[in-house]
Parts: sequence; C-alpha cells; structure tokens
Amino acid sequence: MPDFIYPEPEPESTDNNFLVSEIQEEPDPLPVPELDIEYFRAGNDFYNQGDYAEAIKEYSRSLDINPAFETAYFRRGNAHYNLDDYAAAIADYTRAIELDPYFESAYYGRGNANYNLGLYYRAVIDYSQAIDIDPTFENAFYRRGNSYLNLYDYARAASDYEAVLRLNPANEAAGEKLRLTREDHFSF
Repeated sequence: MPDFIYPEPEPESTDNNFLVSEIQEEPDPLPVPELDIEYFRAGNDFYNQGDYAEAIKEYSRSLDINPAFETAYFRRGNAHYNLDDYAAAIADYTRAIELDPYFESAYYGRGNANYNLGLYYRAVIDYSQAIDIDPTFENAFYRRGNSYLNLYDYARAASDYEAVLRLNPANEAAGEKLRLTREDHFSF
C-alpha cells in the first residue's frame, strides 16, 4: 500500500512591500456590547427627562442588539408603567424576570402594574417574590399590605404594615394604615 504524501506547505512571503492602497480602511463600529449600552443610556436620559415614549424607543433599540439585557426590559417596563400601559409593563417585567429570576425590582414593578389593574392576588404574589429575595424591601411590604387591604385580608395587611414599621419606624403612611386597619376591622 503506497504511503500518502502530504504536499509541502508554501513558504511564507517575506515581502512586506505591499501597496498601502490595498488596505481598505473602514470606520471602527462600536462593538455590540457597547452599542446596546449607548442606546440604554440614551433611554435613561429620555426617561429621566420624563419623555417615556422616546425612552421606550431607545430601550427597544438596545434590546434589538442584546435581547438578554434584563435591565433594559425592566427600564422599558418602567417607561410603559409611567405611560399607564400596564399590560406592556407587565410583559417587560416578566421578560426581565425570565432572564433574572432574582430581579426583585422587576417583581415589584410587575406587582405595581398588577395592583393598578386591580389584580390584587397577582400583586400579592409578585410582592411576595420581591420580599423573598430581599426581606428588607420596605416598599414591597407596604404595597403588599395595600393589596391585602383591597382583598379584605386585614390581618395580613396589618402584618405587612407592622413589617414596614420594623424596617422603618418613621414610615408614617404605614403607621396610619396600621392604625386604621386595626380600628376599623379588628376588635381587640
């Protein structure tokens, strides 16, 4: 059986005298990770100016480049929320949660959107998730207490207002809600 003969490699050229005109200069585009951040920052600028519609456009451009950018979904959800488009906000918060199941602020945002739609049971679930992730999330306790109040679950509402006051004894709104809940709905 004949041996296979490998071809000899061509010697490398040592001729460095090529024409400069042969090099095609192209502008350096921003790498994708930086470009999505640039759109995200532009979205934040519009958001901070209160121009939520433009913020949504910029966050969307960021997400077109990086569809796994959970913070962009969260911020776009906040922009939708501020435009009272709670369904779109819920969709964006949900996507952020799918990408990062420990994103307590996304649960909180989705809870707020559900609350504003009158979906108090769903709001309770979302606020509970946020609290499970961060047991010091004062606003989540407060909003969950409000949700329980709307569900006529006064004992749980009172418990959440008490949790708020343990975290922040100066929270006057929680103190007032706790007082009213106890006066109006409990007989001690």
